[in-house]
Amino acid sequence: MKKRDYVVRVLSIAPLLAAIMLTVLFVTRPELFRAWYTYASMMVTLGILPVLAYPLQRFIPRFRDKGRKGQRMLAMIFAVAGYVLCAIALLILKGTNAEWVICLTYLISGGVIMLVNKVFKLHASGHGCGVVGPIPLLIFFHSYIAAILYAISAIFVCISSVRSKRHSLSEFLGGASISVLTGIVLALIML
Repeated sequence: MKKRDYVVRVLSIAPLLAAIMLTVLFVTRPELFRAWYTYASMMVTLGILPVLAYPLQRFIPRFRDKGRKGQRMLAMIFAVAGYVLCAIALLILKGTNAEWVICLTYLISGGVIMLVNKVFKLHASGHGCGVVGPIPLLIFFHSYIAAILYAISAIFVCISSVRSKRHSLSEFLGGASISVLTGIVLALIML
């Protein structure tokens, strides 16, 4: 894999993009959040916890010697655990509808990606799901400039993913479509 493609993929991991999206919304649309503590809980569960899978892989016996495949599996487990904890935190903290739409978009999309990949063996891209997922949310929350920037970055990530043979175009678009459809449906129902 070319170094440029590697850098693009590392800088576009879903937890980082989730953290940026949450921060943009918290700064530009603070009324979407119950309070700073719901924003903070979402940052921890959607942004920080999923990233911990990468450094912790070497300490977890079941995943330690599985290389990149084990790393991807552990990252998916940590991500879904973070999404579940996000929902629990919002339940306890009485999250707003906007917070619930964000959280449930990640939770449902993560669950569908795991189902599609593990049960149906279709290999939808979790990376594509995480990169494109914030776009409809940003549009629904009227952060149009951020949505355009995310869309442009998604194009570069897609190109890097296909060129580095991490995903085919259909795998990337399949993963992306899961989060887009989930976000749109939830926003239409809950907002």
